[in-house]
Amino acid sequence: MLMLQLFCIDSITTSKPSLQFSNGNYSLGNVGLSLPGAHELVTNAWLLALASDGGTDSINEQIVELACAHSIGIFILSKLDLRKKILQHSQTCAPIIFKSEEELGIKLQEKMNRIEKLSYLRDIQRQIMTDHFRMQQNRYDGVVIVADFDLKRWPRTSVIMENIEILKGNKKISAICANGIVKKKYAKYYDTFATVLLPDTFMTILEKRLFPQPYKGETEHFVRTNDKPNTGFSQEAMFQYFRQMGKSQPGEIVNVRSCFGGLTIYKANLYFDGECKYQLQDEIIKQRDVESVMRYSSKDDGRPCEHVVLHECFRKRLNETEFNIGVSSKMIAVR
Repeated sequence: MLMLQLFCIDSITTSKPSLQFSNGNYSLGNVGLSLPGAHELVTNAWLLALASDGGTDSINEQIVELACAHSIGIFILSKLDLRKKILQHSQTCAPIIFKSEEELGIKLQEKMNRIEKLSYLRDIQRQIMTDHFRMQQNRYDGVVIVADFDLKRWPRTSVIMENIEILKGNKKISAICANGIVKKKYAKYYDTFATVLLPDTFMTILEKRLFPQPYKGETEHFVRTNDKPNTGFSQEAMFQYFRQMGKSQPGEIVNVRSCFGGLTIYKANLYFDGECKYQLQDEIIKQRDVESVMRYSSKDDGRPCEHVVLHECFRKRLNETEFNIGVSSKMIAVR
């Protein structure tokens, strides 16, 4: 793998010397984080990602481009210690921070499933950055990019920056998602588990849901069927749907109820709303109420995608007309 010139900062400012998460599943000990230099302190655009490996050359090169050419801070929370891959780059760049779960004292129970782990880790990362934005008093005009580190390729930097400007310039847009695809023989939209169309259609195939039947209000035509080309609403058809719909929409953004696509850009004041979390309360999971957010659950995980949980909370907090999220038809991420 290409050795890139990244500047690994061991820490990031928080307003508390110690953050404690005590829900019985993990603990976060003393963080003691601080950002060196005045340049980094004014950064009000950050990319947050979770990582289980070292990332592709394409992703690593783009990290440097975002930090150095566009002053976007990078905070990667990883399962492994990735700092051995990192060398020095210019001090004029925004901070690039790699933190491992072990460094932060995060302890996850083995019995936790994939979505439980992801939601807990994203909430930890989000809390750390919330404290930083509060200290810098810039949380209301900043942006936060939430991304998966373990993709083959993020959207082109120029397209990410274009969508940041769209987001900052439009009071009615809350967040913009990538059009995430798996590219084999055909380009296929992959993130059906995080995607809910307006007014309320969950795109995941029925047989993979916890409740394997359409619920009240769904448009069955837009529920994923199979993946044979030119038959039903396949993942290939989903990708083309967003591409075609985007052509007639301002900024080529297709409004949805929820999405992620491997990378999503949020307005910081929304993303750091303290009342909403990626984690879902145990009592809601146990009730298995098909009229609650549980209707978006997968059979394997027994719960909804963490992004859907967060977005449904935003909808309730802001009311349905004020939380507006959409898929950018041209902001392509590749898994």
